[in-house]
Amino acid sequence: RVDVEDDGPGVLDIPVTFRATLSGYDIGLQNQFVYVFDDMGVSPRHRQEIISGRDANYTITYNSKDTSADKYNMRVEVYVYIWGLRGWLIAEDNHQFVLQNTLPGSINISQSGVSEKALTDGIVATNRTV
Repeated sequence: RVDVEDDGPGVLDIPVTFRATLSGYDIGLQNQFVYVFDDMGVSPRHRQEIISGRDANYTITYNSKDTSADKYNMRVEVYVYIWGLRGWLIAEDNHQFVLQNTLPGSINISQSGVSEKALTDGIVATNRTV
């Protein structure tokens, strides 16, 4: 079995990393595998093969000029790596991830002598190092 996770929520134009972890497979003498990452549904489509041990990381930046904010699937297939070649399929998983246009969260601003309404109504400027 392979479990896939990401460090999201992903934001367009900012790198997102996918981590695939292989478990429940008796590796015996096998210590290398081929991980195939395939972001199905994204245009343009990206496919990357990585040779690694029990886990593999794949980092990619989705360009806002080419990709829309939406939900997508990252398919990961794991193959035995034998004699320098990709062997048979031993595990696969589909992982749904989200790409957003903006960073999630908020910024809390406080400044002595300035009302909270003034801080939320427009631009806040200071001549002090922030």
